[in-house]
Amino acid sequence: QQDILDIYDPVVKAEYKDDSMSEAVKSGTGADLELTEEEKDKIRSMNLKIALEQDHLDDSMKLIQQAFRDQCEDLNIELSDIWVATAQDGASQMEDYQRIEAIAQDYDAIFTCPSDAAMETEILKKIMKKTKLGCMLAVPFDLDWNDPNFIGITDIDAYQAGIYSAEAAVKILNGQGKIGTIGYINGKNGTINTCYQRYKGWDDVLAKYPDVEVVDEWYDDPAESKSVITGLLASNPL
Repeated sequence: QQDILDIYDPVVKAEYKDDSMSEAVKSGTGADLELTEEEKDKIRSMNLKIALEQDHLDDSMKLIQQAFRDQCEDLNIELSDIWVATAQDGASQMEDYQRIEAIAQDYDAIFTCPSDAAMETEILKKIMKKTKLGCMLAVPFDLDWNDPNFIGITDIDAYQAGIYSAEAAVKILNGQGKIGTIGYINGKNGTINTCYQRYKGWDDVLAKYPDVEVVDEWYDDPAESKSVITGLLASNPL
C-alpha cells in the first residue's frame, strides 16, 4: 500500500483522444465534483429516486455500489433498484436494459457501466429519452453528450493507473525478477478502452526493465479469472 501511495499523484487528470475526434476529452478532478453544504441541502430537498445497473459484481464493483449507497444516504436520494447482469457480456446486460427501459420514466436518473457499447447504443438512447443517464467506465461513441438527459461519464486515468501499478511492482522486485499478469481479453484487443489503457501503461513501464520477465495470461470471461490465475501459478512456481 505504501509503495502505491509513494507513487500516486492525486491531481492527475484523464485525457482521451482517438482518430475519430478532433479534440481530446479531458476530465475534471475529484475536487471539481465537491459539493457545498448549500448544494447538498438543495439535493436533499428534491427527493430524488435513482437506479444503478452494473455489468458484474467483483470487488471493485462492490466498492462502487457501496459508494452509491453512501452518497445516496448522505444526499437523501432513494436508490430504489440495483440491477446486476447475469454475465459480463452485452447480451446479458441488454436483458437488464430492456427491463429498465420499460420503467425508465419512474426514475430521476439511471447509472450504468456498459459492457458492450456497440450492442447497447440504441437501447441506451431509448432510456435516455425517458430519464437522465450516467455512465461508468464506458459510453457509446454515438450517444449525444450534449443531450440534457446525458449526465456524463465517470472513469479513471487508466493509463496512469497501469503506470502506478507497474512501477510499484518493479519497486517491490528491486528491478529484477518475474511478474505474472492477468488481463481481460477485451482490454487486450481494445474493445474496452479503460482496460486497454491500463495494460498499455503497464507495458510501457515494464519495457524499461529488461531484467523483469513478464508472463501474460488472458481471460475472456471474468468468471474464468480464478482458474487462469491458478494455472499461471502452477506453470510458474515460485
